[in-house]
Amino acid sequence: MHKDSLTATFAYDGGRIDSGSTNFLKAYTTAYTGWTMTWESFRVDNASLYLREEKPGTCTAEVKMSFAGFGKPMFGQYGWYAVESNFNFEKTLLDELEAQSKRAASADLDTAISLLPTAPPKPSDSASKPEPQLTITSDPAGAEIEIDGEFIGNTPTTVMRKEGSVTVNVKKVGFQPWQRTLKLNPGDKRALHAELVK
Repeated sequence: MHKDSLTATFAYDGGRIDSGSTNFLKAYTTAYTGWTMTWESFRVDNASLYLREEKPGTCTAEVKMSFAGFGKPMFGQYGWYAVESNFNFEKTLLDELEAQSKRAASADLDTAISLLPTAPPKPSDSASKPEPQLTITSDPAGAEIEIDGEFIGNTPTTVMRKEGSVTVNVKKVGFQPWQRTLKLNPGDKRALHAELVK
């Protein structure tokens, strides 16, 4: 626990699954799982849980994970390959953390942490359709991004959004505002580039 920022960090290092590796890679990563790639092992390289107290009695949680798969691509060699997360594993863990924190609201932090699951969640049907991913860049970079009126950050950035229609505004001092409205579908990986005009 960092006393100044009121942030607690919990880290997990390592963990390998051999049985059903292709299912885990398909459910929790964007790895190619077609016939030209043979996956034999799935590995959680590391995972970190960040808890930040926003105001007394409330906190936000964030999970960051990195995965790897052991396999052989077509015309390639066997080895461990880093694979990109599709954020389903992280969302499952955060949903479980939220549910358990509500059940254990009156308990202390040690009790709440001990209730976290120790086994990886089973792949679900929803894992085949991850939330849409939206990457926003601009020229020049460093512009402010708002999605549906909510400040998200500065360009360049990638965010996960719920499906449906969204309105993206990109603003930078000295340049004309830029706006686009688009519809996001499950599994989308969309990119927007704002050419800002003075």
